[in-house]
Amino acid sequence: MKKNILVTVLSLVSISCGSNLFVNWFSEDERSKVLNKFAQGFIYMSYNQTKKGIEYLQEGNKYLKDPSIDLYIAKAYFKNNQIDKALKYALKAYNQHKDEKIAFFILMLYLNKKDFSNLTQFILKAYEDFPNNKVFLQILSNILDPNKIYKMAQALENKNPESALKFYNLAGHIFLEKENMKKAAQSFYKAALLNIYFLNYEKAIKLLEKAVSLDKNNSEYINALAYTYLLNEKPEKAKKYIKKLENLKEKNASILDTLAYYYYSIGNYKKALKLQKEAISKDSSNGILYAHLSMIYYKLGKPELAKRYAIIALDILKNYPHQILGEKKTLKYLHKIIKVKDHNPKLNILN
Repeated sequence: MKKNILVTVLSLVSISCGSNLFVNWFSEDERSKVLNKFAQGFIYMSYNQTKKGIEYLQEGNKYLKDPSIDLYIAKAYFKNNQIDKALKYALKAYNQHKDEKIAFFILMLYLNKKDFSNLTQFILKAYEDFPNNKVFLQILSNILDPNKIYKMAQALENKNPESALKFYNLAGHIFLEKENMKKAAQSFYKAALLNIYFLNYEKAIKLLEKAVSLDKNNSEYINALAYTYLLNEKPEKAKKYIKKLENLKEKNASILDTLAYYYYSIGNYKKALKLQKEAISKDSSNGILYAHLSMIYYKLGKPELAKRYAIIALDILKNYPHQILGEKKTLKYLHKIIKVKDHNPKLNILN
């Protein structure tokens, strides 16, 4: 009987602790001490002396800090209907080792407590950790209103863009789950703009491709996708969307600027110049349009005109820094051609 218990204990210790128990930074005495604590803990547990067993397991895990031990303790507390203590150790285990099964166990504990407020907070965290988990998304779609999430993202956009990005993403997926394609596309589009702000062009492109696939005729999304490919220095990828923009009957300043930037990127500076001037004629308040005009003149071998429009661009941008969105290359050019340090510090992000 005792032999079988000892075999069981050692097996549990081995499974729970793995090779971590015998790592080099434990001395022989320390290894013996830790193993002894776990062995005693599991023996007490096997005799249903849960309180005493957990005490020994906790003592042993002070050295090892193994999430599997914390999870074992959490489950023991759950069996004894001690939900708060079970949550404490389950959350500790999850924070040390992100695991979907542990996450589901924690959800069950919150449901058992009927603690829907903390359940919602945790499911948001779990979905952030496992964005491809359909179950987490379905739970969120049942308990959260995507319209409210979208409005929350809007409110956070200037104060906390990182949080706004997460909420736009979440809103998009819940709208998609509810088959509201237009709102989903809009949410992904807004998330993409924030990714551009953080210079995460690849992530922005994926979101914009998703937005365009959901709302195929939206010229704003098509324009943003084409332009982001250009910011990411991939004009060959932008070409497909450039053709769609060129076929539009009405073209605003932003679309004309994208077309100009495309032709600039492939070396057709004369065509780029014509389109850039047309863009400025429709919107003379956008500093980036003047910056692009300056870049074109520089390539055409007209440095004085290039410098003149670069100065105009920076004068506008220092008052409207939000226009800078993702324009790392353009800003680098402006500072190089003018060589000034007296402008708004926000513009000197590359110095």
